[in-house]
Amino acid sequence: MLVDVVPRHSEGGYRSGLGIDLIQNGEGILMLYDIGRSKWLSISREFLTFGIDHSNLQSNHWMMTHNRIRSNIEGYYVCRNLTITLICVKTENKSTGQFEIMNKNNNIYTVELNNESNKSINNLNIDLSVNDSISILINVVKGKIDYPTVILETAWKN
Repeated sequence: MLVDVVPRHSEGGYRSGLGIDLIQNGEGILMLYDIGRSKWLSISREFLTFGIDHSNLQSNHWMMTHNRIRSNIEGYYVCRNLTITLICVKTENKSTGQFEIMNKNNNIYTVELNNESNKSINNLNIDLSVNDSISILINVVKGKIDYPTVILETAWKN
């Protein structure tokens, strides 16, 4: 569906044909007010993907970024203020373990699998700032974890 977006000259920002208020931040990014998170977030979303191309993980491991570097060595660098809004965790087997989202090696959120092969949490509201770094540590609690993948959905924050 296409929706017209027209300037609101007297108030600044924009109003869509659906009556939704939008603003454009100083960097030209179109923002929508997220009522549930009480802040302006970008309409466009970025997805950060982590994975390990191995089976039978039985101890703790740092997940790799898209360029196959362990995320504790070179995580995703935060170049604009952002909010993590969603996390998806998937493994090839039912697993029991913790997936720790880290900022400069400090835990900021943990997803636990308890004999599960996937979990999605879509109501996250985790703010990160410029110069932060995102990495993920897997703590295997019981058994093994096969071919884990984690996807983080992020939105730029005004």
